Amino acid sequence: MALVQKKLSKAKQLRLGAMLALVIGVTLMVAYYGIVRKGGPGPDAVPPPSSAEHMQESAGVPSKTGFEAAQELKAVPLFQRLRSFGIWPLPLEPKGHSQPFILLRE
Repeated sequence: MALVQKKLSKAKQLRLGAMLALVIGVTLMVAYYGIVRKGGPGPDAVPPPSSAEHMQESAGVPSKTGFEAAQELKAVPLFQRLRSFGIWPLPLEPKGHSQPFILLRE
């Protein structure tokens, strides 16, 4: 049995070509309006605060560094409510045989 290649009808070829053109057109339109036309902030815009500063302010993390920061952090009630569950790090159990080519007979 021979493989036969079917030809697409002219109507199907036209419809596939139109759909391909539509997809490419929508993609180019989104790229144009999303990248090119999307203006940057104006000259009088205030730059947003850095994420580290924002996180420190919202989380109540002390602004000090070193030993003083650790002592101040220990006094925070949220830190005092933390509890240890189990042991850490978890012990790892070896998996499989150490030598896979030696068969053990039991």
